[in-house]
Amino acid sequence: TRSPFFFSIAFRAHRSAWPPTPRGRPLVPQIKHMEVAIIKRESTGAGANTYNENETVAKFEIMDGAPVRGESIPIRLFLSAYDLTPTYKVLNRFSVKYFLNLVLVDEEDRRYFKQQEIQLFRTA
Repeated sequence: TRSPFFFSIAFRAHRSAWPPTPRGRPLVPQIKHMEVAIIKRESTGAGANTYNENETVAKFEIMDGAPVRGESIPIRLFLSAYDLTPTYKVLNRFSVKYFLNLVLVDEEDRRYFKQQEIQLFRTA
């Protein structure tokens, strides 16, 4: 029998002022590879005529190799180098959203995914 696989990601905030610096700290059991990507999702149209387009803005390899069991790996992403816009939605016809996509690969080459929406906004 296999033991269940649990992992936890704690973000300080899913909303961030400009320029954003998302931080996270995944608790890492039996993982051999981890990467995080920033995904930009644009949606246009309404109802059945909705069109979605995804773009990978950046991809980072967080670790390659097995950490000590129960180790916590801090993550800090400096996004000021990327051409990001604030998150916005216009009358259900156009929207721009950003997501952090975490991919974990365990010792048996099983892949686990976690996606978290982040909201970016400008301060005056």
